[in-house]
Amino acid sequence: MSELADETVRLFSASVHAYRAEPYDDDAFRDPLLRLAAGGAGAAVDLARTRLRDDDAVVRAAACRLLRVVDEVGGDSGREEVAALLADVAGLEKEPEVLCAMVEALGGSGRPHALPVLLDLAAHPDGDVRHQVAAALPEVLAGPDRAAGVAALIRLSADTEPHVRDWATHGLGTRLDADTEAIRAALWARTGDPYPPAFEEGVHGLARRRDPRAAALVAAALADEGASALTFSSAAALGDPSLVPLLEAYDRDDPLVAAALAACAEHG
Repeated sequence: MSELADETVRLFSASVHAYRAEPYDDDAFRDPLLRLAAGGAGAAVDLARTRLRDDDAVVRAAACRLLRVVDEVGGDSGREEVAALLADVAGLEKEPEVLCAMVEALGGSGRPHALPVLLDLAAHPDGDVRHQVAAALPEVLAGPDRAAGVAALIRLSADTEPHVRDWATHGLGTRLDADTEAIRAALWARTGDPYPPAFEEGVHGLARRRDPRAAALVAAALADEGASALTFSSAAALGDPSLVPLLEAYDRDDPLVAAALAACAEHG
């Protein structure tokens, strides 16, 4: 084994070890992968290809994270290969932990041919997998199956898991610019959501589309004196002059408040 190959394997093993020790310490297990990818995308992809079929789920998940890092540091040159490699093994994977890492990497690839894999996983029984799918779908909706991806986001926006609804609604309302009756209906449905983040994402999505129903919801949130950053962004998107008196109760030195006031006053 060459010195370079030996270092590649050592760094990959260090990432696996760090993840086993503390799976929530992103920096600890990402740093070895970043150094590995910086040493050469080709060697990193070759290593990931072999580890994607390892018997150990933690190792397979690390291979997916490595491909995500290769995509991050390598730019467009490696994204096609990363997406193709992950799509090739996705149907064989059963472990939710690995699928989550795989979906994140597929979304990061930004390649439309990753979409069929995400669509297959949109109804996965594990909520964490569906969460990752909801976060990844908007990144790959550039191909001919765009309508199917939007439909999947709409379904996920009504998921049983709150964090899935939140991310799917964010995808529909903020990350996509499409404006259809079905999308507005899905966003409006979330304005009755008991989970505050999903509710706020629904309001924001409607506000971005200048839906008049959003004005009363934004006004109510501002009147409550505990408005969030997303509420101010919604007010700015609406540009409704009726919101000016409510916005004036907030700190005008806050950039979000100032932007909302300017947008609403402009249309007064």
